[in-house]
Amino acid sequence: TFYGRMLDHDYTTKEVFNKNFFKDWRKTMTPDEKERIRDLSKCDFSEINEHFKKVSEERKNRSKEEKKAEKEKNDAIVEEYGFCTMDGHKEEKKAEKEKNDAIEI
Repeated sequence: TFYGRMLDHDYTTKEVFNKNFFKDWRKTMTPDEKERIRDLSKCDFSEINEHFKKVSEERKNRSKEEKKAEKEKNDAIVEEYGFCTMDGHKEEKKAEKEKNDAIEI
């Protein structure tokens, strides 16, 4: 899904990015997948890309109330899990929200 989501970015036009992505992707493939998928350029990620475009449009077209409810939910998560105490000082944990977003995707 990562590559399908990246199709609209310049990264996917760069040979080094494609080579590195394919090398890393092959590490996660099953032996059967490794046998069948040997060339990244022959893979069609357009359906995944269209799905993410649709999801993005749906998010943009939500009502003000829906956006506000999601913001309140996210703020509550940050308030509960987004801070820690280090050396007696309250510190924000920057990566916490990013982790939660990745889990929901």
